[in-house]
Amino acid sequence: TLMNRMTYPRKFGLIGFLFTLPLGLVTYFWVSELNDRIVFSAKENLGNEYLRPVQQFASDLRDHRGLIWARANQQGTTEELRQVEERLQRDIQEVDTVDRRLGEMLRTTQLWTAIKGKWRTLESSEETASPVEQANRHTALIADLLELMSQVGDQSNLILDPDLDSYYLMELVVNRLPLLTEQIGQVRGFSSGLVGRETISEFDRFRLRYLASAIESQRRTLNHHFDVSLRETR
Repeated sequence: TLMNRMTYPRKFGLIGFLFTLPLGLVTYFWVSELNDRIVFSAKENLGNEYLRPVQQFASDLRDHRGLIWARANQQGTTEELRQVEERLQRDIQEVDTVDRRLGEMLRTTQLWTAIKGKWRTLESSEETASPVEQANRHTALIADLLELMSQVGDQSNLILDPDLDSYYLMELVVNRLPLLTEQIGQVRGFSSGLVGRETISEFDRFRLRYLASAIESQRRTLNHHFDVSLRETR
């Protein structure tokens, strides 16, 4: 046989090679898996970097909507509006900065450009549109921002985490918490517009009940996500 014709050094060399080959393959695949995880996590970090200014912009936009509602029935909101609008301009600049670096990778530039255009339209109509029209335009714009956040989550792997506990946490951060915050913001802004009215219409009551029901549904979903995440972490 072939082994019988081989010298002892060659036999030992062949046996050593056959033993080390599986170890080498295992090491190769292990290192490849580590590298994939590093790349995956790095992309998640970029997603978080993009989300921070977008979430701040959405938060300030909710404040602006609430003040627009309040202005219909209250005095003294002009200075507050000016301050919030200054914050909004800073937010836009910050998102512009991060989008220039990450927009191509996350495929967000087209969405973000459209959102900025809608904001400029909203700004220019502030003196002519009614508070209800203004509030509705704010709500539509925030919905676009939530879509932008989802896009970032999809393209940056944030909601594709293979571990169940971190998957639910990312789902909370990217989708559920922003939606719940927006629903609470709608109640706050809409309620500000009702202050000072002698009567509240049945439609307004229905809208408040609907928002309260949506908030309760989101609260239950959040509790479920937290419970699963904590259980799977142990």
